[in-house]
Amino acid sequence: MTSNVDVLTSVLALEDKCALNYVMNSAWPDSHEKADKAAEAAFQAAWASEKPFLGRIGQAISNQGDVPIPLLDDCFDFSPSRLNFATWSHLLTVVPELIEVEIDWLNELLNNDLDQNVRSLIEELITEKEQGASDIVALAEKQAEARAQAEAGEVVADDVGGGGDSFRDADMPIEDRLALAAGKDKFTQLWAAMAQTDCTACGYDCEGYAQAIADGEDKDLGKCVPGEDATANAIKSIVG
Repeated sequence: MTSNVDVLTSVLALEDKCALNYVMNSAWPDSHEKADKAAEAAFQAAWASEKPFLGRIGQAISNQGDVPIPLLDDCFDFSPSRLNFATWSHLLTVVPELIEVEIDWLNELLNNDLDQNVRSLIEELITEKEQGASDIVALAEKQAEARAQAEAGEVVADDVGGGGDSFRDADMPIEDRLALAAGKDKFTQLWAAMAQTDCTACGYDCEGYAQAIADGEDKDLGKCVPGEDATANAIKSIVG
């Protein structure tokens, strides 16, 4: 039978490596992308609401008395690959999806026979996660609408959150990014050809690598690791 301590320890493991915690402490994109103050504020607010649960869950475990605490390993399956080297625009889309996975997992834990205090704590955490995900989704939708308006010529591109460039989306196929930059100057086309992850594996962010190639300062056209052959071939075509 799963005990209250087992469940609480699993919840603690989730919060220790949940999507918001990972973004705020390990995958923070501020140094890799033009400032998006709205996205930054949304993530900060969501994590500020969730972070106190780390202490509250730990205290709830202590309140269970002299009970052996299980190891945290294998309590919650989490893969950070979708969050590493990510831009704000990418995180706004991906993080709510990951939070939904966390919520589903917490709801599964509620199927156990739990003390009311433990049950209430988990339900409160679920409510905070739902609100945080909702706020992030609302901002993502607002910025997507602004980008659509920019592409339609209704607003200038620099008014769009997340850097103001409609092709700045790591999930957008390279063909679509190049189409958005078609007819523009060589630098913009090169920038659109990059993977938009700003991983800095090439020694620059995406904008910086494009500028270095456009200026003739970097002759190596195959440095975009996440873009692989598709980006390298596009760059060669643009330069050549």
